[in-house]
Amino acid sequence: MAGLPQGVRGCACPRPEHPVEGAYCASKGGVLMPAKALATGLDPHGTRVNCVAPSIVDTPMSRTDLGLTESGFDGQPFPVHRPEEIAAAVCYLVSDLARGVNGTTHVLDFGALARSAFRA
Repeated sequence: MAGLPQGVRGCACPRPEHPVEGAYCASKGGVLMPAKALATGLDPHGTRVNCVAPSIVDTPMSRTDLGLTESGFDGQPFPVHRPEEIAAAVCYLVSDLARGVNGTTHVLDFGALARSAFRA
């Protein structure tokens, strides 16, 4: 998948070594688009709907899924979120500071969507 932009790489197309990746990626749309629809439908009632989309979060499940040992994500070549960082993002979205935020996806990916895989 070399040559694809970083943000596209994760869900561009299924890879033979990850046969369920396509379904996983499609399921993301199954969350994001209904959230947008709910946001527009509930806005007149003063209810906001947003999504939080983090990259890898250091949890027991992610460690197990990735076959990591007790050392967890130490020494990995990519950044990993702590659960409290995701909780802080959610707290922001439900606070009055985010009263103008509705129908969006708050992406927490250390800038991966903004980077290109193309090296100039």
